[in-house]
Amino acid sequence: MAEGIDLCAIRLWDTETGAPIGQPLRGHTQRVDAIAFSPNGMMLISASRSDTICRWDLKTRSQIGEPMKSQDSAVNTVAFSPNGERIASGAADGTIQLWNAETGAPIGQPIKGHADSVNTVAFSSNGKFLASGSRDNTIRLWDAKTGTPIGEPLEGHKDSITSVAFSPNGRLLASGSLDRTIRLWDADTWAPIKAPLSGHAGQVNAVAFSPDSKFIASGSGDSTIRLWDAETGAFIGEPPDGHYLPVNCVAFSPRNKLLASGSEDMMIRLWDAEVGALIGIPLEGGGDPALADPLLAQSNSFSAALGDNAVPSWYPPSSWNVDAETGVPVGKVPNGNGGSFTTVAFSPNGELLASGSRNKTIHLWDARTGVLLGEALEGHDDFIASVAFSPDGKLLASGSDDRTVRIWETETGAQIRGPLRGHDGPVNTVAFSLNGKILASGSGDKTIQLWDTENGAPIGEPMKAHDGPVLTIDFSQDGRFLASGSADGTIRLWDAETAALLGQLIEDRTRTVQNIVFLSNGQLIVHYNHNFTRLLDPPQLPITDGGATTGRYTIKSLFSSSQSIPLGTQGQWLTFRSKRVFWLPAKYWNAAITLAHVSHGVLVFAMGQRLIIADVSRALNL
Repeated sequence: MAEGIDLCAIRLWDTETGAPIGQPLRGHTQRVDAIAFSPNGMMLISASRSDTICRWDLKTRSQIGEPMKSQDSAVNTVAFSPNGERIASGAADGTIQLWNAETGAPIGQPIKGHADSVNTVAFSSNGKFLASGSRDNTIRLWDAKTGTPIGEPLEGHKDSITSVAFSPNGRLLASGSLDRTIRLWDADTWAPIKAPLSGHAGQVNAVAFSPDSKFIASGSGDSTIRLWDAETGAFIGEPPDGHYLPVNCVAFSPRNKLLASGSEDMMIRLWDAEVGALIGIPLEGGGDPALADPLLAQSNSFSAALGDNAVPSWYPPSSWNVDAETGVPVGKVPNGNGGSFTTVAFSPNGELLASGSRNKTIHLWDARTGVLLGEALEGHDDFIASVAFSPDGKLLASGSDDRTVRIWETETGAQIRGPLRGHDGPVNTVAFSLNGKILASGSGDKTIQLWDTENGAPIGEPMKAHDGPVLTIDFSQDGRFLASGSADGTIRLWDAETAALLGQLIEDRTRTVQNIVFLSNGQLIVHYNHNFTRLLDPPQLPITDGGATTGRYTIKSLFSSSQSIPLGTQGQWLTFRSKRVFWLPAKYWNAAITLAHVSHGVLVFAMGQRLIIADVSRALNL
């Protein structure tokens, strides 16, 4: 078995032991997007974005001759003829080229007919036909010897064709598409057979027939593999769990017993093709997602975008869907009861998660298991806008649109302070001082108030400096400063002991400051509306307008720290500082995510009345 890895290399694997064979095959100057074995297993061909095809002797594991090149465009797909004498390649310029497998010489001129990139090619089992699938949404049939077109294009898919495969018995042609369906075609008449096979929640990246032609395997952008009855089109069983990113390629072993799958999660998995069960541990040897299908390039940017701070993305086994009203962590879909989640906070040791919602209640959870702890904390008369743990984790403070602050014991759930009254507007944010003796609250009345946590009494007069609602506050880790962010686009710095205004850290009147977080090194994370995030250098006195710093952190250290780091959203991704860090499973792609935070290697995000808690420690390599 082979996979394209590390952008421009290929790794071979022993399918019995799962061990890599020798060193990677290197010769391409750009990423390997397609590979194929010769029918006799003696040769491997590989294609890359550098518009070249390489041939490899698998006995010596050395390159055969010079790279084959004729198409002036990236080569997306390659395939051997059944007798191993010819090679077909499809390119991004919409052309197909036939090659002599022994000499590497092109056979004839490039075959033209598609109006867009050729993503996939396949020979029929008798070697007479060549099928090609394109981004122009069509499939074309060609005489495999002459390159002459056969009939009209096969139309029916509503989006780009990603994969085509002939059944070994020569009766069927299967096609997969970005439209999330698989279609079957009669290989004698080229007419469609039955309705499209539907079931995947994401694009179909790969299709393959079993050697006995009885089954079809498909791999999808929804991270699953499905097995289908080739005769009836019926789906067989439930999708087996094994990958957590899009599955880009699937292949059966010659004797029907094994099914291999490659994914953007950088793993190859082997399955028992009869029962759909995983065999052994994942094969992990590449530094880039497993590549063997031409369309991987379209969704392969998450590692490159992060550079040295790359995170291998989502890891779902420890994830729970939580109903905001009932607290049931089993994925129950609420019925629109007004209990949308509005705020979350992690305890300093990472063991607890607190959540507040529009139904005026607060819940405590075990952050590692997703188990609801005790009854809901009730007392506020309006929705919960903010929650925060004390440094020792024994207390929880809450701020509400009812203009009050309350303090609770986390062990018993009892309210021990409050309601604390003094604000003339919603309490949008609360935070404890380093020693836990002072609680700060920020309000829609544009002020900040300090409170004595021992007796609940206000400390001094309200702190005034902002021209808009105060939305976020945080104490520095050394206890010296309190920072406040506002809808007026400014961040103010205060002396945590005297409550004196020290100055303005930053001003951007075009944005709303939604979250600020002091890191242990003194840096300040500033999260604005529209998912814009800045990282500021530690405050210096006297105050100057803060500039964005270059870093001094890693994603791993930041997301595993005790601070609750706010994340943004971008399509199918959760982001930090505009960089993609967590790729979301397909079922969350169309959801409106209202908040997202990560701390202690645990990710939490809310979608209205559903809360998703996920252990991402493995994705962070913790």
